[in-house]
Amino acid sequence: MTVELRDCPDCGVPREFAQLHSGQARCPDAAGGQCPEWVCLSCGAGLLAGLVPLALVPDGPPPRSAGAGARSGGAGARLGRAA
Repeated sequence: MTVELRDCPDCGVPREFAQLHSGQARCPDAAGGQCPEWVCLSCGAGLLAGLVPLALVPDGPPPRSAGAGARSGGAGARLGRAA
């Protein structure tokens, strides 16, 4: 367990924070990197520090560009409006 002195947002003063998942093989949230989770040893407040791992995965097909509908007879043409 790694311990550092950090500013605690709940206590309002510097306190000892522990990094419970220190080491690359033990942190479930940071594959191959440092764990961003720290816990105040005085009050138990959680703190994310450092780089937080993100995975950007699209939910569906890529969005169409705004001009794509107009070129292929988009909504204006279907509603009987002049394109």
